[in-house]
Amino acid sequence: MVTTITENGYSIVSPSTGLPTPENKGWNSNIHFVVTGNGVLLFDTGSSELIGNKIKRVIKSVTDQPVRWVINSHSHADHWLGNVAFTGTNAEIVASNETLTTMKRYGQEDVKFYSRVTKDTIESTQLVYPTLLLTQG
Repeated sequence: MVTTITENGYSIVSPSTGLPTPENKGWNSNIHFVVTGNGVLLFDTGSSELIGNKIKRVIKSVTDQPVRWVINSHSHADHWLGNVAFTGTNAEIVASNETLTTMKRYGQEDVKFYSRVTKDTIESTQLVYPTLLLTQG
């Protein structure tokens, strides 16, 4: 499930392409992470708490370093609804102000959509927004 890209860079390739379905439980985007001497830098958290927790387990299979930074690359639901899995872990969640605005505008709709099209296989998912905003382009 995890692919080594460089010495300390990894990808977790989605088990499915295309739209979210009950079979893929909404996991339809790739996730990437870098292991540093100070912790893990994670790019995106998937589309649910369930997937976010799976990502945490995959990272733990590679390193004992904690996830310190989560980058929400953009506001598409399959890239950030898993943020909730990283609450209480001291991970700082980072995104642009524009991304946060869109997340807040559509987040509830996104959870409802993913729940509906996956027939609730995403389980419960709480919205957790970025804690550090990038203000420059």
